[in-house]
Amino acid sequence: MDSKAPALQRGIDILRMIGKNGASTSTKIEKELNIPRASLNRFIDCLIENDFLSTAGDTRDLSIGNELLHLVMSTYEKNPLIVVMSPILKRLAQQWQAAFVFYGYRENFTIEWLAKQEPDGAIRTMAPGFRTQCLNMNAQGQLFLSFLSDQEIRDYVDMGLVKKATEQSLTSAEALIERCQYIRRRGYAFQQRENNPVMQQIAVPLKFPGDMANYAVGCFLPFDFNETDKLAEQMLLECSRISGSE
Repeated sequence: MDSKAPALQRGIDILRMIGKNGASTSTKIEKELNIPRASLNRFIDCLIENDFLSTAGDTRDLSIGNELLHLVMSTYEKNPLIVVMSPILKRLAQQWQAAFVFYGYRENFTIEWLAKQEPDGAIRTMAPGFRTQCLNMNAQGQLFLSFLSDQEIRDYVDMGLVKKATEQSLTSAEALIERCQYIRRRGYAFQQRENNPVMQQIAVPLKFPGDMANYAVGCFLPFDFNETDKLAEQMLLECSRISGSE
């Protein structure tokens, strides 16, 4: 990637690699990012001095530093949407012993994980900040697709963004349009075995007063969970309270 600030870009690349892959050695970073050893050492020394990177004991493995973690988490926890949603997700997760996620819809058919609560033993999902354009085979993606026109759904399929995880995954425009019509009538999205053969999902729409963006709350449930209607009703109620439409 060409950059107007190549040195800064190199530092970002190092942080991004470690953030995605976990602790790493300088040798691995040098090979993967193709940074000359002398330059890499200067970047790493600077990041360590600022506590954006830290070294792990005798191994000298590099990991994200405490100062960078503190800055990111401080900003995250002050986000007013996170302040509102975190206790709701926590309450739902504790009650149902399942993973609950707060999603935001971004342009270009993109969903972002904004917050999550994941009890021990629950199905695991991605960390906040994760983004994907894979909308066709999960409840939250299908819910956001249902906000679009039929032509926009066809455009999404034509862009080659659909994925197939199981035999039940919806991959055609016609199948997705039919599903979205059902979601609009029902008021929320539900899928079984479309992105995992042993999982089902619920996703309900969420609006904040004065905010035109689209959001959702979703959950990840084992296939043998048999109270989906009751849970969906509670999720819809929680979201209606936030939107003021209760």
